[in-house]
Amino acid sequence: MVHELKLDREWFPAVAEGRKTVEIRFNDRDYQVGDVLLLKETEDGIYTGEELRRVVTHVLAYNGLRENWVALSIADRTDAKAEADKAEGWEAAIQASRHSYENPRWFKNPYVSGPAVPGYDQTKEETK
Repeated sequence: MVHELKLDREWFPAVAEGRKTVEIRFNDRDYQVGDVLLLKETEDGIYTGEELRRVVTHVLAYNGLRENWVALSIADRTDAKAEADKAEGWEAAIQASRHSYENPRWFKNPYVSGPAVPGYDQTKEETK
């Protein structure tokens, strides 16, 4: 999906040069990884005619942001695939660590064989 958004002239050059890679936005559009942001430069609310396309590589919504606000990691389209792969890896790691923190007996590292907790038989719990 393509989202047409305003971007103030103050921030436009930093995004264009790749120095600004995060956008904090109100999530009224259900942003998803892979969405394209068509960022249109504005000055005093008036379009300047300059625009950029950036791909959303990660969407972060957490308690540190106000409700319904998200931090969007963005990348130039040429870097988007690598960034999306990296973001998916980080998201999986965050979910696994969050799950293990909430219930450590259920955490199973997919890269290590054997029980997550030595001497604990997880299959007994799964059959209940």
